[in-house]
Amino acid sequence: MKLMKVRRGILFISFLLLPLTLFYFSPYLPVYGAISGVVTGSILVFVILFVLGIFIGRAPCGWFMGCGGLQDACCYVQDKKVPAGRKDLIKYVIWVPWLSTIVLFLFLNRNGLQVDPLFHIEGGISVARTPCFIIYYLVIFLFVLLSLLFGKRASCHYICWMAPFMILGRKLGNLLRVPQLRLIAKPENCIHCAICNKACSMDIDVQAGVEKGNVEHSECILCGECVQKCPKKVLRLGIERGQR
Repeated sequence: MKLMKVRRGILFISFLLLPLTLFYFSPYLPVYGAISGVVTGSILVFVILFVLGIFIGRAPCGWFMGCGGLQDACCYVQDKKVPAGRKDLIKYVIWVPWLSTIVLFLFLNRNGLQVDPLFHIEGGISVARTPCFIIYYLVIFLFVLLSLLFGKRASCHYICWMAPFMILGRKLGNLLRVPQLRLIAKPENCIHCAICNKACSMDIDVQAGVEKGNVEHSECILCGECVQKCPKKVLRLGIERGQR
C-alpha cells in the first residue's frame, strides 16, 4: 500500500510540473520542429519512451506521466470504467499520420537537420508566453473533457500519442525475449473474486489473464493496483523475459 501512495504522489507531482514539461510531450512541437529541420526535445523523449518500452512497457504511464495524474484526479468526479477493447485502436488512427508527417519532414530536411532539445521553449518553460498558456489549457481541457465524458483514463485509451511508442517497444522486447518488468501471476492461488478487475486503472480483464496464465496486455500501465488489492497475492510485479 505504501508503494501505491508513492506512485500516486509521483503522479501528483508530475501533474504539478506539467507547465514545465508539457512541450516535451507535445504532439505539436515535433511537427513544427520537423518542418523547420529541427529534431526537438519531444522527439528525443519519444525515442527514449520507445527504448524504455522494450524493458518496462507502459510503466511510465502508470508512474510518471502528469496527464495520467490529471485523469486519476478526474475519477473523483467521474469514475466510470473505460473497458479495454477495439476502441483503443483509435489512438493509432491519430498516431500513424502524425508520426508519418514528422518522419516525412525530417527526411525532406535531412541535409540540414539540427538537434535542439530547447527548440521553441524559452528557458525550457512551456508557458513563458500567453499563447503557450492557451495551448496548455486547451490540452488540459481536452484530457479533462474526455475523462468526464467517457471515464477513467479515457485519453490513455483513445488519443495518447505517446502510448504507441511504449507499446511497440514492449512488443519488440517480447520478440527479442529481453528481461522485462511485467505482471506475473500464480493462477493456482486465484479465488476468482475479480477484485483485480475492479482495481485496474485501465479496466483490463486481469482475472481472465490470470486464468490463462498470461496477464500481458498492451493497455497495461503496470501501476500495480491489482497487485496491491489482490487478497491472495496472486499477482506481483517482477522481471521476466518477454513472451512472444
